[in-house]
Parts: sequence; structure tokens; C-alpha cells
Amino acid sequence: MVNREAVQRVYREEHLHVRRRNWGRVAVLRVPMPLPTAPKERWSMDFVSDAPGDRGKLRALTIVDDCHP
Repeated sequence: MVNREAVQRVYREEHLHVRRRNWGRVAVLRVPMPLPTAPKERWSMDFVSDAPGDRGKLRALTIVDDCHP
């Protein structure tokens, strides 16, 4: 067993890069979100911004019901 800090110090003195171990992520099966069947079941929101002329910045929070008739 080697002390990790000692290895990093030696590598730093020699201007080398310590190779880091790549712990891959666990794959998660993605399931598509079901479509809403009635109003008020699912909402989407986003910030939008605009600069109208020389007046400065206009920011708004838009909220939309995702149900399509």
C-alpha cells in the first residue's frame, strides 16, 4: 500500500500528472415520461429574457400546461 499524498507530492515535483481512476457511472434505463391525459397534470416552466430597444433587460417566468386537447 502506497500513501496517495506522497505519490501526488512526487508527481507534482516532477511536473507529472497523477492518473485518476475513472469510475464509470451505472447505466440507468430511461423510461419516457407518460403523456398527460387531462389538464393540470404536468406543467413546464422556463425563464425567458429579452432586451427591448435601449430600456434594459426584460425577464419573465413562463409556465405552460403540457396537456394538448
